[in-house]
Amino acid sequence: MVATHQRVHTLGAGRVLFQQGDPGGDLYFILEGEVELTVRSSEGQSAIVAILGENTVLGTMSFLAGDPRAATATAKADIKYIRIASQSRKRMLASIPKWVQVIIKD
Repeated sequence: MVATHQRVHTLGAGRVLFQQGDPGGDLYFILEGEVELTVRSSEGQSAIVAILGENTVLGTMSFLAGDPRAATATAKADIKYIRIASQSRKRMLASIPKWVQVIIKD
């Protein structure tokens, strides 16, 4: 899925990739480093829900369904990643059978 023509981005340790509640859309593929996902409750309490490392994908639901970000993603260390823009979604989904699209979205 990661095309060789995609630009590699970097983000420093402690920097935020996206915030919980932000409009979604883009998909992120982590090439190097670790990203911490945290969720803030309506009462204002935060909890770490995952730490994702190399060769993982962030933002799948937001990319496929356009949902707002469900968590905040923060680089634990310097990361390298590829961002797949939401504008690519239709083109990518058009290349797979409809029934697979339904499974993915489900």
